[in-house]
Amino acid sequence: MALQALLSIRMCSLRMIGSLYPRTTIVLTAIAWSFTGPGTTYADQKPTTTSAHRSDWYGSDSLVITPQNQTRRPVRHTSQKRLSGRSAPRQAIDPWSAERNDSENPKTHGHRSRAVSQTGIAPVPNGGSSPWGKIAQKIEAAVANPAKNVQPALKEVAIQPANTLSTPSIGDGCGTCSSCLSSQTPSCLGITIKSEGLIWWTDGFDTPPLATTSGDGTTDPNSAGVLGQPDTGILFGNSEINNNVRAGGRYTISKPLGSCLAVEASYLRLGRKKDHFSAGGSDGDIVARPFFNVELEEEGSGLTSFPDLSSGTLDIKATSAFNLFDLSLRRTVCQGCGFRVNMLAGYRYGELDENLTFRDFNEPLTELAAGTTFTIHDAFDTNNKFHGGQLGLLAEVQQNCWTFEFLMKIALGNSHSTVNINGATLITSPDSTSESFAGGFLALPSNIGQVSQDELAFIPEFGLTVSRPLGCRWQMSLGYSFLYWSRVVRPGNQIDRNVDPRQFPPATTPNEPLPASRFQLTDFWAQGLRLGLQRTW
Repeated sequence: MALQALLSIRMCSLRMIGSLYPRTTIVLTAIAWSFTGPGTTYADQKPTTTSAHRSDWYGSDSLVITPQNQTRRPVRHTSQKRLSGRSAPRQAIDPWSAERNDSENPKTHGHRSRAVSQTGIAPVPNGGSSPWGKIAQKIEAAVANPAKNVQPALKEVAIQPANTLSTPSIGDGCGTCSSCLSSQTPSCLGITIKSEGLIWWTDGFDTPPLATTSGDGTTDPNSAGVLGQPDTGILFGNSEINNNVRAGGRYTISKPLGSCLAVEASYLRLGRKKDHFSAGGSDGDIVARPFFNVELEEEGSGLTSFPDLSSGTLDIKATSAFNLFDLSLRRTVCQGCGFRVNMLAGYRYGELDENLTFRDFNEPLTELAAGTTFTIHDAFDTNNKFHGGQLGLLAEVQQNCWTFEFLMKIALGNSHSTVNINGATLITSPDSTSESFAGGFLALPSNIGQVSQDELAFIPEFGLTVSRPLGCRWQMSLGYSFLYWSRVVRPGNQIDRNVDPRQFPPATTPNEPLPASRFQLTDFWAQGLRLGLQRTW
């Protein structure tokens, strides 16, 4: 009697849970049957048993199980009190039936019981082909013979969720590098335009001393502005030129070609930087241009301004401009929870254009050449153009609303370098007649001309960027970049201080072929901050 009460409570609880969570009834019912059977005692498991007690789904009635060739009849235990208002005892309702009241029909119920006993699998309406429906069939088959089938069925149910019952993962392939997802920003065109303002520092070019002066007490013009003299000072040169901060811009446009592939074009331009030096005039200062006199084999100088001897001005200008263009295909090769790795491959073009120019205007004050003016021009122009292929890696890590990017590129190709040196002197007599000569002061017939050369060079670039969304489709970023260009020509390195003064216009012969044409290679780097704004359409 106590066992029957316990079984009634058990089955009633399962019914309540099953009404709330229908599918949970499968597992809970199977577990209950695995321990005690479907409302039977241990004697019920013997084939010779003719009767046993089984509780129905309401926990009030029992059935007597007889051999299969006999009919089944409901039996009411005299020790149990029937609840008032209850109808006649009802058989258990099959929870897997499409119609929950089919057990009330003895004919239908008997048909289902015979199907279970003969085939071992009861039909499951509306879902027999689904994973849950197949599991239900196995558990119903186990109900027919709990001693042999429940435990294997439960083991299979425990194993199957890993293969058939678990919900497929949806997202970005957490923890793997095989997933490849489309952009997380939904858009119609998928075009992204990014504009960045640049504040960069560039590698200046070295020069020899280009302008010197001497103390006010200097009276000998032959020693004025000559390097090595105690009172000689350097006004310009002997240091890096154009190494200050400069502004620029970088503009990038990208378009996805698929879930993993995108094309990207980028253009970088640093504004033309100018360094300007000017000295002399009517204030009577000493301004000279130093050189090494190969005729006398000693240091010398050419005077632009000296009190009571020459009045003039010296202007020196140095300019530098840098451009960079990239066209790349970007492919996602690794992606997971909060990170993405992209491979870049494409084409890179670079241009570095620099020049160093001199304008030396002076007028002798002596009686012999009074009224005659000399205008001397020197120009050292260099140009470098790079064409090559590039490979790169772009890694992105997302933390909450912040995205951190690391960029590494390297381009290998041909660097075409050109050095162009020009010099001219214009002599204007007191009667305003002019005569022009080839050659200036440091650019003379021995080194005037253009020389080009091709070299194998590489341009690596590294960048760090942190960005954050600004509303719908807008994003702001702050970053740092560094790039390097090997094997370039710079203007200051093309100046040869070894000068034969016999080449000064008008030239006399014989003379030494100095200064010489120099094609000296060096390198170039640029680095700085980037402040950007991005928009996606």
